[in-house]
Amino acid sequence: MDRGHQGRPAAGIPLAEIGEALATLPTDRTVTTDDWTGYLHIIDEKLAAAVDQLNEAIGEGLLTR
Repeated sequence: MDRGHQGRPAAGIPLAEIGEALATLPTDRTVTTDDWTGYLHIIDEKLAAAVDQLNEAIGEGLLTR
């Protein structure tokens, strides 16, 4: 796992994962909302992890509001 500042996991989605997701999309038709729906849980998980990291950093005094 990629590590960010001070050994914490880096937030975001690695480009390799984005490439893998794009490779699964259809090439013979226009991509629809339904095609992307399968990736919403991944986006939700990554966003929740980023919010947790931000809250932790604020709680440790590394950031201020």
